[in-house]
Amino acid sequence: MGLRVLFLYTRLVLLNLIYTSYCKINVCKHLIKLEKDLKDRGVIETYRGRAWSEDCKEWVYFDCQLDLVSLRRKYSFESFIVDHGNDDNKSGMELGFVCSMCKDAIMGVHPYFGRNKMIVR
Repeated sequence: MGLRVLFLYTRLVLLNLIYTSYCKINVCKHLIKLEKDLKDRGVIETYRGRAWSEDCKEWVYFDCQLDLVSLRRKYSFESFIVDHGNDDNKSGMELGFVCSMCKDAIMGVHPYFGRNKMIVR
């Protein structure tokens, strides 16, 4: 069972990389620098698209923990970039930033569930 899950996860990540390479979709201008920096660091993008509601636009998920305090300070985010967290193991396990103006988001793994993931500061 474990190898099958790993295979499916790897396939999903590869398909997502192909999709994003051809589509050249980016998050809004308020979050693009963070997205670019995460990619430049080699952090794996695990999902991109409309996450869970019509109120979401482009949500990008990365396979890391995001240190929200450090990143907010580093990028000097405006007040409409809000912290978002979901620790429900049935619907979320995410922590990141949402642009309440553009409805885009950058998400990492929730620290409770991603203790072994790289922490991006």
